[in-house]
Amino acid sequence: TSQKYEIDSSPSQAEVTLSTGQQCVTPCKLKLKRKPGFTATVKKDGYQTQTVTVDSKLAGGGAVAGAGNIILGGVIGG
Repeated sequence: TSQKYEIDSSPSQAEVTLSTGQQCVTPCKLKLKRKPGFTATVKKDGYQTQTVTVDSKLAGGGAVAGAGNIILGGVIGG
């Protein structure tokens, strides 16, 4: 349900504000809910502010593979 995100920038020590309300200074590590996605606004004096969209996607090896293991392997597969 959540995932760790590492945020870095060049140059470092940039302020990051997420649409989730969390803030940090790069480099930083945050634990965020996987869904929905979010935007990150990165700013530092003397540099252009950037806003980046991070979309939440399910990898093929994630829940789908786990469901396949349960279906094919029963309790042991789970």
